[in-house]
Amino acid sequence: VNKIIPADIWPPGDTLAPWDIKIEPSTPYQEQAKEEKAKMIEELNLTSDVSKDYESD
Repeated sequence: VNKIIPADIWPPGDTLAPWDIKIEPSTPYQEQAKEEKAKMIEELNLTSDVSKDYESD
């Protein structure tokens, strides 16, 4: 049984895996997704109707 894991599956701790490297520049799809995510987060925070004030008994 081979007990050595290939580096492309499990890279050494001091190196980044290919999927961990940030691609520069971002694609138009990635930029749009970032903008939509920011807009969604802002809308959720602004329209939150959940009260954070709790009465203590």
